[in-house]
Amino acid sequence: MWRVTEDLRRFELVRWIELGVRGVVNGICVSEVARRGEEGVRVTVAVGTEGRLGRWKTVKGGKNCVIVLEMGRE
Repeated sequence: MWRVTEDLRRFELVRWIELGVRGVVNGICVSEVARRGEEGVRVTVAVGTEGRLGRWKTVKGGKNCVIVLEMGRE
């Protein structure tokens, strides 16, 4: 995960997340989650064996799947 610095000129690494799945990331959706007084962030990642706009890159041994990560606020 990356964030934009306050001067809006660079990205800085916040956290490295190992998904454990081979493939091409075709989509990422970030949404806020609040339940029972806990706040967090839900990150949904769409992974495929090839890119969504064509077969420019194909990953052998890759999987078509959706991964949902839920993280608490820091």
